[in-house]
Amino acid sequence: MKRKQDWSRRRLWPLKLPLKSIKTRRDVSKFFRWLLDDQRLNFHPDTPFEGYVRYTTGSPVYTEAEADVLNKLMRQAFEVADDVYASAIREFEKYDQRRGRR
Repeated sequence: MKRKQDWSRRRLWPLKLPLKSIKTRRDVSKFFRWLLDDQRLNFHPDTPFEGYVRYTTGSPVYTEAEADVLNKLMRQAFEVADDVYASAIREFEKYDQRRGRR
């Protein structure tokens, strides 16, 4: 039986960001893929990163400094993407396909 990964104890900082800024739609996709695949975050573009908490402990997923960096990237995603919500949905669908869920 395969043991489940305990993501609640995972050390996330320093964040290994896939990019330092978002300038293209491809960067938006890369950032969203990173949130899903690397961070295992079920995110919503409107939710500030300081709002995410670990369900097992109730403690914040990101420090204030981490949240600031991620919020900056999300603001840039909103500036670059024609429809950031549609971009997020596309990445969630691709994530499901990679995991064999569809």
